[in-house]
Amino acid sequence: MTHRADLLAALAWELEAEGVRVCALCAGFTYSEFHDVTNTHAQLAALSRWLWMSAERVAEEGLAAAEAGRLVPIPGRINRVIGHYLARRGSRRLRDIH
Repeated sequence: MTHRADLLAALAWELEAEGVRVCALCAGFTYSEFHDVTNTHAQLAALSRWLWMSAERVAEEGLAAAEAGRLVPIPGRINRVIGHYLARRGSRRLRDIH
């Protein structure tokens, strides 16, 4: 993950002068038309409903975070808890860009 974090930070730095904002949205479990196309509704039923967010909410929180300059936004409280736990167990670089 470190090389991706470095690439993301470098890309954000390079494009900042152009007015372009860069982020890697960690959406987590998101309801979308993808599940209609792939016919995976049965698999969705096996997962707890509280893990899921609507695509609209993910987009709203992701855009707000990107506008605030966050490189790796994680929408939703449960997703942030999981993300911070994984970041602590991951590389230092991942923790730094959170």
